Amino acid sequence: MSIPKTRLSTAMSGSARETEQRLRHLFARHKRPALALVMAVGFSIGLCGSLVACRSAAPAAVEPVFALTEPGEETVPFTDLMGLSGTVTHTVWNFAETSEALGHTYIYQIRLADGTDFPLTQTGEPLYQVDLDGDGVVDTLLENEFFLQVWRYWPDGSLRTQQLQAAAAGLLGLDGDYGRMVELAFQPEDQMVVIHVWPYDDVPEQEERVPLSRLLEAANWSEVVLTPEGQPLPEGDRLSYLENLTLVGQGKREDSLVVRVTGADGLSQGTTEIEVTLGTGEVLSWSYPLATDPAVSTLYMTSRERQSLLAALAIQGSNYGACAYAVLEVEDGELAERFQLDAVDNFYVDNSYVETGENSLQVLRIPELYDQWHSPIWGTVAWNGSQITYTSDGYFTDTYEVDVGGDETLTLALRCTPSQDETQREYDRITILNDGQVVQTITPEDVAEDGVHTFQGFHIDSPAGGPVETRDINFDGVEEFGLLCDATQNACRCWFVWDSEAGQFRHLATLAGDPTLLPEEGLLEERMWNREWDAMVVRTYSWDSQGNLVLQSET
Repeated sequence: MSIPKTRLSTAMSGSARETEQRLRHLFARHKRPALALVMAVGFSIGLCGSLVACRSAAPAAVEPVFALTEPGEETVPFTDLMGLSGTVTHTVWNFAETSEALGHTYIYQIRLADGTDFPLTQTGEPLYQVDLDGDGVVDTLLENEFFLQVWRYWPDGSLRTQQLQAAAAGLLGLDGDYGRMVELAFQPEDQMVVIHVWPYDDVPEQEERVPLSRLLEAANWSEVVLTPEGQPLPEGDRLSYLENLTLVGQGKREDSLVVRVTGADGLSQGTTEIEVTLGTGEVLSWSYPLATDPAVSTLYMTSRERQSLLAALAIQGSNYGACAYAVLEVEDGELAERFQLDAVDNFYVDNSYVETGENSLQVLRIPELYDQWHSPIWGTVAWNGSQITYTSDGYFTDTYEVDVGGDETLTLALRCTPSQDETQREYDRITILNDGQVVQTITPEDVAEDGVHTFQGFHIDSPAGGPVETRDINFDGVEEFGLLCDATQNACRCWFVWDSEAGQFRHLATLAGDPTLLPEEGLLEERMWNREWDAMVVRTYSWDSQGNLVLQSET
C-alpha cells in the first residue's frame, strides 16, 4: 500500500500543464446531477434513522437548502449530521468568467452543545448521510473527483475520518501512484463503489464494482475528528491510527500504532510521535522534533516476512509541500530508524508512492522539487541487501500534449539533466509517446543550423508562455510544436511538423518570436531584430509541395 495522501487535498505535480489540465477536468466532466440537488437528496438518506443510545436525541432535522446560483456566499443551517448541528458556508465562484464555469465550495462549520466551533470539512462535492458500517448510526461520506472520504464513529466513541483510495488500490493489488490511477464513485442506492483505474505506466485501464463495506474493511488508517468525550483536538494536535500490521514477521496482523502530533506553541515547535503496540502487548515509540502533518503506511522494504513503517512527515506551513521521510522497523525490542531524509536539508514534495522492485521487495519513489516551474526530480529509496539507500534519477521530465489529428494525441516528454553547478539548463532529450509507447526520440543534434537564427539547445526557461508552444503553423489541421532554443536576441523556437506517412515529427525550421499566420494567403511571417539591433526585419514564407518553408521576401 502506498502513502495515504494529505487529507482534504489533491496531489499535483510541479508541472503547470498537468495542474491546469486537472483543474479543467474538475469542471469539464459532468458525471453527476446538479450539486445542490444531489446534496439535498444525500442529506435525506438516513435522517429518519436513530442515533446511538449514548447520544442525546436530535431535534427535527433541518436540511440545508442552497439558493445561491451566482457568484457570492450564503450561510445555511443543518441539524443531525452524525448527531451534530452547525452551518454550511456556501460559496459560488467563477473559474473562467463564463456561466458554465461556476465552482462551488461548502465549508461545514460544526457547533457542539458546549458552544465549541470547528470545521468538519471544506469541499466542492456532495456529502451523503448513510449508515456505513451497519451499526445503526448515521455516518457521512464525501465523494470528490478522485477519492472517497468517510466520517464514522468508532467503538470507543470517537469520530474518525478515512480516505478509501488507498484501500481500493490495495484491494486490486496496484503498485504505483494510486493518487493518479484510481478514481472512486459512490452509488448510494446500493452502497456500492465503482473503482476505475486509469492506465498508468504498465497498469491497464480497468473497472471493478465492490461493496463499500469491503473498502471500509481494507482501510486501516483513521484520523480522529472528535475524541471519545465528543471534543475536537486542541488546535495544532493530530491523532491517527494504523491497524492490522505485521511488524515482527510472525505472519499475524495483530500489531497497531498511533500517531500523535502535539502542536507548536511559544516554547517549542511541537512533536510527532509514533507509538507501536505489538500483539504481545509490548509498546515501542519513535519521535520527530517537529509538529507535522503525518501519514504512516507499511511496505515490505527489507523483507517479505515483516513490514517496515514508512512515515511521511509533511512540514506544516510549507508553500510547496516539503516533507521528511523515515523508514522504521521493529528491531531488538526497539522501533529503530533505518533511514531518514530530512526536509530541513532536502526539499521534497509530498507526492511519493510505493512500487515493487527487485526480489519482490518494495521501494519508495520520492519527487524532489527542482523549482516551481518544472516537474520534480525523482529518486528511489530501496534496500540494497545491507542498508536502505536513496538514489536520485538525476533528471526531471516535463510533459506536454500535441494533437496530431484523428482524435490522436501524443505526449512530449522533455528530459532535463541539470549539472551540479546549474549551468546546464536545457532539455537533452525529447521523447514522443503514444499511449505510453515510445514513437520517436529527438535530441539537439537533430536540429539543422540555417545560418540566420541562433540555436543554443532546447531551453527549459522562457520569458513567457513556457518552453513549448503548440500551433498549427502550416494549416494542415494538425498541431506542430516549437521548442525555445534562443532567448537572447529574438527568442527563437525550433519548429517540428507531423509527418503522417512516417508517423513521426521532423524538424521544419527555426523561427524568431511569435510567427504571424496568414491562412487565407497560405503565408507565415516572422519578425526579428537584425544583428545590429537597430531595425526590425519582417520575413515572409510560403510552403512548397514537400511541406517546407520557402522564403518569399524580407523587408
